[in-house]
Amino acid sequence: MKEWVLDASSVTDELAVFMPIEKDGTIIAGMNIGSDRCPGKLVGVVHPDGQEALEKWVQEHPDWYERFRKEADDGG
Repeated sequence: MKEWVLDASSVTDELAVFMPIEKDGTIIAGMNIGSDRCPGKLVGVVHPDGQEALEKWVQEHPDWYERFRKEADDGG
């Protein structure tokens, strides 16, 4: 898997959970990886409590992409 999404509900000070996502947008459940950085290209963030919870989390963590992207990722 090359593309991943961040599970916003999983974020702690040291760790986050990333889930692989297919090109069609299907998130692969059960293949989660816990790490301080994304294991591949970070393409989004999700929240299991829905869009409102996601939007609130993103407002509270505007640096989420820079914080969790793979260091070698150029962001493009």
